[in-house]
Amino acid sequence: ASFKLFGQTYLMSGGGPGTSTRTIVHYIYETGFTNRHMGSAAAMSVAFFAVVLAASLIQNRIFSKEG
Repeated sequence: ASFKLFGQTYLMSGGGPGTSTRTIVHYIYETGFTNRHMGSAAAMSVAFFAVVLAASLIQNRIFSKEG
């Protein structure tokens, strides 16, 4: 669920104090829209997608063999 967390931390604290409550998705948003580094944000998004996809496939294989 922490991978999908954006709105709550953005509305409640804006990622602060400092960067203590900033999530990965919030960091990608800040990089792309606040700092206007769209290429870097797009690359981070693709890498984040690959990590989530790999974790999902591993989890799927583990739980499909048990059942």
